[in-house]
Amino acid sequence: MSARQATRRGEVTTTDSTALDDSSETTQRAEVAGRFVTTFVEGAGEVSTVFRRVLRESFERHLGAVESEQWYEVPAVVDAFEALAEEAGPATMRKGGMECAKIVEFDSRVGDIAGALAALQTAHADAHHGPTAGNYTYDEPTERSVRVGITADYPYGADFAEGVLLQTVREFGPVDGVPVAERTAARDDEAAAWTLTW
Repeated sequence: MSARQATRRGEVTTTDSTALDDSSETTQRAEVAGRFVTTFVEGAGEVSTVFRRVLRESFERHLGAVESEQWYEVPAVVDAFEALAEEAGPATMRKGGMECAKIVEFDSRVGDIAGALAALQTAHADAHHGPTAGNYTYDEPTERSVRVGITADYPYGADFAEGVLLQTVREFGPVDGVPVAERTAARDDEAAAWTLTW
């Protein structure tokens, strides 16, 4: 099994949510690129201009002015995510995850789900200064499914991660595929896990 990173599009069917984690020493010392915060606000805020303003104000209460070129401490971002998750719900967090996945730059040689998942951890690490804030995990995909997860120290919550992973399958899966996520038992080193089918 390997752990990696993602990209675009998908819908979700799960209702269970895993708490955000900002408690580990690794997370406390990490910073995340502001472009992922601004992308989350713009993407999840597509519901309306009013809702987009609410999202931005929520992040600004925890981070100050949100700029794509800035770097923000992961615990502060997690605090903002946690407050937003309580206020806006899991669908908003998944939508934000899908939008953030869209800005991951994949090598042109990546042409399938296995390759995309293999690139995901690198992209996640590149989005952080200092230690990587958790990982995505995955098993070898079959023709129409793959088991994926997030490590116990992944700080952004299961709903956000689910959006990232669904978007990856939607982007790199077959044209006729409709990605669906179903929660499955997490392993000892995971916070959450899913079986993705398409």
